[in-house]
Amino acid sequence: MKITIKKLFTFLLTALMISAPALSLLSCSEKVDGGYVLVNGEKVVPEYVMQIGDKKVSFDEYRYYYLYSRDNNDQGDRTYWDGDGSKAADLLSYVENNIVSQYVMQIMADELKITLDETDNKDITDNYASAVEYYGGEDAFNKKLAENYLTPELYNDLSKTSALTYKAYQYYYGDNGTMKFTDEEYADYFEKNYYAAYNILFLYAEGEDATNCPETIKKINEISERIKNGEDFITLSTTVGDDIEGMKANPNGYHFTEGDMVGEFYNTVKSLEINGISEPFTTSYGCHIVMRVPLNADTRESMKEKVLYGYTDSYNNWVSGYYETLYQELVNDKKESITVKYSDIYDKISPTTVY
Repeated sequence: MKITIKKLFTFLLTALMISAPALSLLSCSEKVDGGYVLVNGEKVVPEYVMQIGDKKVSFDEYRYYYLYSRDNNDQGDRTYWDGDGSKAADLLSYVENNIVSQYVMQIMADELKITLDETDNKDITDNYASAVEYYGGEDAFNKKLAENYLTPELYNDLSKTSALTYKAYQYYYGDNGTMKFTDEEYADYFEKNYYAAYNILFLYAEGEDATNCPETIKKINEISERIKNGEDFITLSTTVGDDIEGMKANPNGYHFTEGDMVGEFYNTVKSLEINGISEPFTTSYGCHIVMRVPLNADTRESMKEKVLYGYTDSYNNWVSGYYETLYQELVNDKKESITVKYSDIYDKISPTTVY
């Protein structure tokens, strides 16, 4: 379970604050009035679960993080956790890392003397009122909160935490951030980490895949021969194959870094010299030929916001920006100096004991 800064804010921003409808998207399968840990058949409600520095994590807060993560993994099928216990151990570690990171960001905000101002508090109040209105009143909203392992008090507390920790992030990497890149630093980062290429692709025919695709291999080999006989690669990329529209939309070629493209595509382009053309190769999409080209300065600038701050791709997946990576490093460095202690109940926590 990989943790990114976006995921650290996911519980708070996506699931809670941004819009009232977002609350209805939480994948929760159990609806209970209150929370507890089942210990030897008895319902135990601990005062707290963890202590991070001098801050205690209440059971209500821990329970929300834990059950939200549990449900997103098993989708309501508790047999998912059967086996040697490794999945449950991974869940426990994942939740702990998320919570510790959240609290470390709060500690960082405290040290920077960052506080919520009148505008922040009004936004939180307005968001709460909008959520109540969306669900048709306090009773209906409170019921929805309970279904999602929340109380009104916890909802508001987490909303404030989200606003505070995001302001800490903005302190470093916002519009006037103290560690925001200069134009020269951004250009240097882009040059060292990005590649550009034109692509000719044929999607697999029905019944084919990367290990067995004679029809599609034949098509791409024919294009490869045409290129070797002198036809212009860039012209062909916008006239033949199944990526014509993509190439027309990216007249300077695709610009990408590791993780943006499937591994075979990225590694093939990286292995080429500038203006080098690959032999045909396969990915999960189909059969390709690529031509690596120089990075384009205009494209670099048009991508700046996405590269540094991240974006949501066409599949609604979050792609982290570089500032998130840098901020995660700051958080991780700070975590090294923070002491984490556990209550007696901690080793009783499992996917089938927390309610």
